[in-house]
Amino acid sequence: MNLIENYIQPGYQIRKLSRQEVPFEYDGKGFVAFDGLVDCYGDVRKVHKIFSIEQWKKS
Repeated sequence: MNLIENYIQPGYQIRKLSRQEVPFEYDGKGFVAFDGLVDCYGDVRKVHKIFSIEQWKKS
């Protein structure tokens, strides 16, 4: 999957995760969970990913 050509489809959800929900060592930064459909050259997939808040703001 080409990382440059991914398009988020309408209807996605973003929610901030609590410290207890983060599945790895928590370093004090906030995290968000992304749930939605992503289109890459017609290949549409349901995606669930966790991003740091800094990472999400850069995207």
